[in-house]
Amino acid sequence: MKEILRNICEVLKLDESLCHLETAVGGDINDSYYLHTPANNYFLKTNKAELSQMFSAEFDALNTIRKQQCIRAPKPFLHGKTTHFCYLILEHITLQTPVDYRKFGSQLAQMHLTTDASFGWHRNNTIGTTLQCNTNENDWPEFWKKHRLDVQIELAIADNQNTGLIDQLVRLNSVCDRLFGNRVVKKSLLHGDLWTGNYAADEKQEPVIYDPASYYGDHETDLAMLELFGQPPAEFYESYQELLVIDQGFNTRKVLYNLYHMLNHLHLFGEQYVSVVNSMTALLLAEAQ
Repeated sequence: MKEILRNICEVLKLDESLCHLETAVGGDINDSYYLHTPANNYFLKTNKAELSQMFSAEFDALNTIRKQQCIRAPKPFLHGKTTHFCYLILEHITLQTPVDYRKFGSQLAQMHLTTDASFGWHRNNTIGTTLQCNTNENDWPEFWKKHRLDVQIELAIADNQNTGLIDQLVRLNSVCDRLFGNRVVKKSLLHGDLWTGNYAADEKQEPVIYDPASYYGDHETDLAMLELFGQPPAEFYESYQELLVIDQGFNTRKVLYNLYHMLNHLHLFGEQYVSVVNSMTALLLAEAQ
């Protein structure tokens, strides 16, 4: 860590002897620290040097979200790499609960009202440490099949997953157009990785989101992931739908959207996710008949 601290202090023109790092708890992908300096405290994320583009993309995503002035996200100050490590320095926010879910619903909907000309983003990023392709497309089902589900199927094949599971996933990808219906999908600015561990409240009880994997896509993908490991209370959905409608069929589409994340968990964390992936795939195939 001395290598990282020395590099940061050189770039930020800080006296290294007056700065120190404190280990922060949490996170499955990165190592995290509090960086204490005479003037400010920062939050520091580190990983292997070859993953520097992951932090570069997160730096861009946070700036994009902050530019909309809809919902708070930590200010990114610096990203870089040394011989062995890459790093990202963020504004330090003291996170807490509970979240004001009515305000959270309204602010997230406002962010989702930010749109772009195409689905995708100006660059690729990562979901966990997995490459997330954001090549621009004009058709949402095509984007989802090509740049989300297809990619995870290829990873499952490379990981030597069960042939039966692969066959079911390939079959699902060929028929999942039926699950989208005739919806006109807005090209919404997404957080992209909005599970319960990536939002909280700040010191003033204002909602704050962090660790984004942003792109422009169906706003329901963020809503789906919010339900992956829990579910916001009714007031969240009430305030959200004052600005954006959650269309009929969401209860099925959210399974499709969350399958992407469960497949990525299977790739990153192993066989414990096989059962849930099998169940989700079977449910979606039944719905697509």
